[in-house]
Amino acid sequence: MTTRLLGIPLSALAVLACGGDGNTSTVMGTVSTREVSAPRVSGATVEVYGTQISATTNDNGEFTLQNVPHGDVFFVSEANGNWGTVDYYYVPEETDGEIIDLGVVPDSEISTIANALGRSLSASDGIVDVSFFPFAQGVPGAQGGETALISAPSDPPFTFDLDGNPVPRAGVMPAP
Repeated sequence: MTTRLLGIPLSALAVLACGGDGNTSTVMGTVSTREVSAPRVSGATVEVYGTQISATTNDNGEFTLQNVPHGDVFFVSEANGNWGTVDYYYVPEETDGEIIDLGVVPDSEISTIANALGRSLSASDGIVDVSFFPFAQGVPGAQGGETALISAPSDPPFTFDLDGNPVPRAGVMPAP
């Protein structure tokens, strides 16, 4: 399987480690594509970055990972015919009793994204998707005007609108 990741480039992850307090949890989830109908992907590989912990999704696109260390965890999802992704969760607070949703991006969608942006994307590109979640369960989320900082040199950033279309950004916004 060719590693093409949509998310944080693996070279950038090398400086990030799975946190931990010596405890572990079981993490369950699904892997879907970014397509409108979000079909689940069977046979996808999900791993905890920097560990030997991995699982393969079943026919329903579901996986279970045992002994995931507590703390900051990066999950890498890969599937044939798709660009892989890297997703961050804080285990166990963001995963306890929850089914986490991970994704992959079909190869066919990458050219559409590149065309919409007016540039090319290659397997050596790393694309960071920063998500802000709405106010939920008493925890403030996206209130408007949120920003994120990408410190690695890169092409101009882009985001996705609510319909999943790429939106180029004129420049990087400063961190608050």
